[in-house]
Amino acid sequence: MESILGGNTVEICLIMALIAIIFSVFTFVMYLNQNKRLENLFSGRKSESLEELIIEANTNSKKAINSGDIFFERLKKIENKFEKSFTKSSLIRYNPFKDDGGNQSFSLCLLDYHNTGVIISALYHRGSSNIYIREIKEGEPSSNLSEEEMKVYRKAQEA
Repeated sequence: MESILGGNTVEICLIMALIAIIFSVFTFVMYLNQNKRLENLFSGRKSESLEELIIEANTNSKKAINSGDIFFERLKKIENKFEKSFTKSSLIRYNPFKDDGGNQSFSLCLLDYHNTGVIISALYHRGSSNIYIREIKEGEPSSNLSEEEMKVYRKAQEA
């Protein structure tokens, strides 16, 4: 064996031992790092196993999904209410009687998303007032509209 190693047996053994020590230190440092990662993963937890941690995460995920479903249900209800709420409006003041008074009469149009709503007209003349309401369903007035009511209706549709 002496001829293969060339008489440097002691030096080669020392080098091999040094390599083994360096490898052992490197392996120990990697073990400590891995241990630290596992401690960080489970720190502050009552869970003792990865299985319990996964089950807990799955339960929390299902709760989040249920909360999202509840949120979307509420959002749909709000959207339905919004579609039925008056979102378009217009108001004009005018004088229907050219010979008397000022612009004390008015027409107010209130429409929802589907152009369903009302036109309220108040006509003032020499100390008397009359109020008229015209119903509108899906863009179709229930009766003939005056010129002013037609103006306020078109203006509300554009809003």
